Amino acid sequence: MSRMKRHGVLHATAVLLCAVLFAAADGAPAAGLPAEDPARQILQHLGLDARASLPALDAGKVVHSGLKNAAEPPDEVSAVGAMLLVQGVPPAKVVAAFVAPDTFTRVHKVRRQQAIGSDADRRAMSRDLAIGDAQGAKHLLTRPARYYNVSRDEAALALQAGQKPGDAMAVAGSVMAGILNGRLRQFRSQGLEGTPDYVREDGRRINPGVQLQLAIQQIGFLEAQFPKVLAALRGEAHGSGTADIQRADFWLEAPFVDLQVLALASEMRHAAADRALAADVHFYASRGYNAMLTVVGVVPYKSGSLVFAITHLFTDEVLGYASSIKRAAARNQVAEQLVRHLAAVRATLPR
Repeated sequence: MSRMKRHGVLHATAVLLCAVLFAAADGAPAAGLPAEDPARQILQHLGLDARASLPALDAGKVVHSGLKNAAEPPDEVSAVGAMLLVQGVPPAKVVAAFVAPDTFTRVHKVRRQQAIGSDADRRAMSRDLAIGDAQGAKHLLTRPARYYNVSRDEAALALQAGQKPGDAMAVAGSVMAGILNGRLRQFRSQGLEGTPDYVREDGRRINPGVQLQLAIQQIGFLEAQFPKVLAALRGEAHGSGTADIQRADFWLEAPFVDLQVLALASEMRHAAADRALAADVHFYASRGYNAMLTVVGVVPYKSGSLVFAITHLFTDEVLGYASSIKRAAARNQVAEQLVRHLAAVRATLPR
């Protein structure tokens, strides 16, 4: 793996693989469940010892995980998290603070814009996209399957566009806008089952939809608390527009060291009096990683509420020689990013 690509993967992981858990007051334990059950399930999922973590959490200390999950698949980096207690914040407000656009802009330098799907929206996307530098544009138009996440058809269209005269940056931006628009339409009509494979230069195929379904399966312990959102994530309610689940699609742009990464995300939110959940599904990324699922939620915990976030990020770009070292470095960078994100969220919440 090239130095540029290796550093891009690690930085992308540090910026995107973020999770934070903390507790807020004004909740009540779920009927028939011990108050600590959701917390213990989340700790177990993150590879943390409940005997040490729960007392630390109750004492107001930050509890975080950057450890390798023993059950993680080979092309997943990890699920990581942190915990902190706060008081007096309604569930919906905490979730909103975590996913607020200005929070991500300040902490991660990510540009996030809602994808409406109209002709005007598509023209604006094509105009506003930053494909990166001249080298990135050249890579997309000459060796797309080597440097970008593309299907066989997308690679063919990129190569064909590269043969035509014109400014390479503008042509590459138009090609990427076409890829984003096409994948957004496919997701909206077919859900995760409609996501095309990424086809690598050596012929390997990676399906981001399959990876995301695996991540959804791994957070299945949330089914009792959020059955409708889990069903929607699996695609069982895709496109039905249930009244109590808010949906929105976004495209994102983020600089990662030497890389400019463009991604498509679908967000789902559900809120009740004592609990809330927001799920952010990255079903396409131009390069650097394959797919990502982040869930940020609030569940009853003792006399208050446990607010949590879990992220699963998939990439096949840190496999092979020294991959364990690369993953460890990525997790250490994520832990640092967690502290910054948590501080930004706390600053927006009432004391």
